[in-house]
Amino acid sequence: MFAARPPRVPRSLSLVATALVLAPLLVALPGTAAAEPSRVLARTVVGELVKAWPDDLDDQRSGDAVPDDPLSFVRTEDGSSVRIPTTAVKGLEVGSTVEVRVGRTVSDEAADDGYEQAREVLNVEVVAPPAPARPAPAVGVVNHPVTVIMVVPAGGSRDSTALSDVVSTVNGQVADFWAEQSDGGVVLGVTSSRDWVDLGVGCDDPWALWSAAAHAAGFIGQPGDAQHLLVYVGNGAGCSDGLGTVGNAVSSGGYSYVRYPTTSVIAHELGHNLGLGHSSLLQCDGAVSSGTCATTPYYDLYDVMGASWGPLGSLNVPQARERISHVSTMSMWLNSSPENAQEIPLVPVSSRDAGTRGIELSDGGEEHYWLEYRPAAGRDAWLGTAVNRYGLQSGVQLRRESNDGDSSLLLDATPSPRAGWSRDLSTALPVGTTVRLDGRRGAGVFEITVTGSTASVATVRIVPKSAVTVAFERSGGTAGPMGAPMTTEQMCGQMGSTSFCERRFTNGSIVWTPTVDGGAHLVHGPVYTAWSSGGGASVFGFPTTDTTCGGPGAGCRQGFVSANLYSSPATGTKPVRGALRVAYVSLGEEAGVLGYPTDVEICVGSGSCRQDFQFGTLVTGVPGGPRLVPSDFRAVWSLQGYEAGPLGQPTSGAICGLRDGGCGQVFEGGRVYSSPGNGAHAVSGVIQEAWIAQGWEAGPLGYPLAGQVCGLAGGGCAQVFQGGRIYWHPQIGARPVIAPVERAWRGAGGESGVMGYPRSGLICGLRDGGCGQVFQGGRVYSSAAGTFAVSGAVQAAWIAQGWERGPLGYPTGDQRCGLAGDACMQAFQVGTLVARPGMVTVAVTGAVAATWRAAGGETGALGLPASGLICGLRDGGCGQVFDGGRVYSSAAGTFAVSGAVQAAWIAQGWEAGPLGYPASGLICGLRDG
Repeated sequence: MFAARPPRVPRSLSLVATALVLAPLLVALPGTAAAEPSRVLARTVVGELVKAWPDDLDDQRSGDAVPDDPLSFVRTEDGSSVRIPTTAVKGLEVGSTVEVRVGRTVSDEAADDGYEQAREVLNVEVVAPPAPARPAPAVGVVNHPVTVIMVVPAGGSRDSTALSDVVSTVNGQVADFWAEQSDGGVVLGVTSSRDWVDLGVGCDDPWALWSAAAHAAGFIGQPGDAQHLLVYVGNGAGCSDGLGTVGNAVSSGGYSYVRYPTTSVIAHELGHNLGLGHSSLLQCDGAVSSGTCATTPYYDLYDVMGASWGPLGSLNVPQARERISHVSTMSMWLNSSPENAQEIPLVPVSSRDAGTRGIELSDGGEEHYWLEYRPAAGRDAWLGTAVNRYGLQSGVQLRRESNDGDSSLLLDATPSPRAGWSRDLSTALPVGTTVRLDGRRGAGVFEITVTGSTASVATVRIVPKSAVTVAFERSGGTAGPMGAPMTTEQMCGQMGSTSFCERRFTNGSIVWTPTVDGGAHLVHGPVYTAWSSGGGASVFGFPTTDTTCGGPGAGCRQGFVSANLYSSPATGTKPVRGALRVAYVSLGEEAGVLGYPTDVEICVGSGSCRQDFQFGTLVTGVPGGPRLVPSDFRAVWSLQGYEAGPLGQPTSGAICGLRDGGCGQVFEGGRVYSSPGNGAHAVSGVIQEAWIAQGWEAGPLGYPLAGQVCGLAGGGCAQVFQGGRIYWHPQIGARPVIAPVERAWRGAGGESGVMGYPRSGLICGLRDGGCGQVFQGGRVYSSAAGTFAVSGAVQAAWIAQGWERGPLGYPTGDQRCGLAGDACMQAFQVGTLVARPGMVTVAVTGAVAATWRAAGGETGALGLPASGLICGLRDGGCGQVFDGGRVYSSAAGTFAVSGAVQAAWIAQGWEAGPLGYPASGLICGLRDG
């Protein structure tokens, strides 16, 4: 830290720049040997928690990063110590008595620099708080006695520095500096000294070195005593350029060693003993305090606790007021009204006269900034001399207070882009130029303008603007969406654990909260109306975004902690919250597939919730995650009672790209399918099972064309599909009936007729490629001749002769009933079956059938058959009786005999008489009739 010009080593480029004294850096790594498991090496150490800052010139000259953390030790009563990772005791107060369970050794940056290895911390407990600080010692006398000893550590050697050199430096410029900065409260003086001593102890164990030096010098320090042991190590091998323990009060003493007798080096290490951390530089990319920032350790070149390269400039206000002295300051807080601006005279920070030496700027949160005036005068007169070889500016400077390793961060009031950081040492606020300082988490801004300066005073105008005011100005003021203010000041308060501020305007409110996703947000228009009338922040939470309008359909939307509000002229304003909001946002919100919400959420006892949108319904709390039900499917689902209906909850999303461009969605109790031109329809229960069994939409039935209809004959149900229907009967189950079969079945009376319900599916692979389906009262067969139903006595006779495999083959027409004598008749491929009440059903086949039909069939002279075909007659002939005659077949052919001819023929003995078989049909129209 003591290089002629320290190299720039930025620390952690991040969106928010902080320098944490206890930030994680000393990372515990695995031990070097398996022979050191924690359970073997574990032991308990009780002692004082001590921290010490190692400061190295060589690291800065080589460009290596300097440590973010001090070294941490547990100092035991016997004077021994155990080094532990600082991260393990983050937040514990220096000087506390702690009980630490330590394990194996771990490697860290300090060990790489030559210090003893740290021990991993398995457990730590605070046994007692730090010893109370002793009353401030009397002013004007030595109240911080210093013991100086010159030592040669193991492996080191003496240099040319004399004991008197170190003593005179402490008693002279160092004592003068701290007495001046503390207004006489800290008076250092060497009360004991010893010249060169060979210790035989190295700097790898600082406490062993300090213990040996204390013993040699006769130094006895007690916790809370303002006594200092200053060890000069000269050419100590492996020693840092300086190391000082960190005190917890201005009355603290401490231990330190230095390698150089330089005034700034000794003053810096004693500053650590007094409880001060480092002064560093914070730079942000083109901004004063926001955006991408980085900390360069020690690079406050004005301050002794920064890179003490030579001049002892005034201790900055955040450092001085923290522990060293009373500094006259004033504070300004962010509020809503720029009318609260002040123009404040600021006296030089080096001045001991009355006047304001520091202005605190706070947004009411954890961040505190300080303005101070540092002209080339008094203690800082060197800024106007050749000593100022870096060209550091005089003027008003801005620093941020920190309670961590960097007690103070110097901000760049004329920020450069990141690429120019290493060349930018201009940090003062230019006179006449307004500098903007952003508050924490969008709390607002301070607009700071140095309006003038002399050697004795600078005038600073500060305009505090709350986040609400800044947001209003950015939105266009009264010409923007908020309109004119309704109140002159913002109203602030507390809701639960959240603080907030709000200001009303003609068209809504601007609300600020310090939450992570907070800041000041505009709420206006219909969104504001719905938010405020619906319970405001107590129901919806505070806004997390501005009201954004101009969406689809001239809509608006806004995010709040507990819900989003969406508004459009067509749908009104509706909230979307919880898991529904997460899913809706992932789907593109109002610009996505769902459009705007049209109703509020509805939740059921099962833990699921649903909400209707313009183009569908979103369901959460169901297995498999949120489900979207498109609007056409929703229409079906809602008619069935949503989740309380037979379909239940959706278990899949909509699945498209099915046959012919269709879509489907699975529910707990069924499915909904749609196809182009046919609409959406549900399929459920046993009808669904039958439909699935025949191949879903890819099977012969295709897509549903309507919903399920019940209340049919016998308590049955049916559903129509593109290729037919599925019928269900409580005693039979569900069976599909494809379109051609259905037409024949329906022609025969359907489920309420003689055929009844189907008892089988379609059975194919029959004779000549035919198919058949069984019903309660009949059958339907399809063949090359067509599709026809067979039932009753005709069916029984057809079955008796061998079904379609018998001589009649397949039916070729519908069954016709209501004939003479209540007869029924049906044509088949090789004949006709006739059923008559009280008679055996007979078939008319072959040549007999041809002759019968030629004679006019059942409406001709022969009428209906009265017997089956009778064979085995004379000479092998056959005959069949009809109501009006007979048909005989013989070697002479097949002819009908009826009327008077039949009577005469019968009278002479039928075919057995002299006339034999008829050899022609009846010939009429002869002469005289």
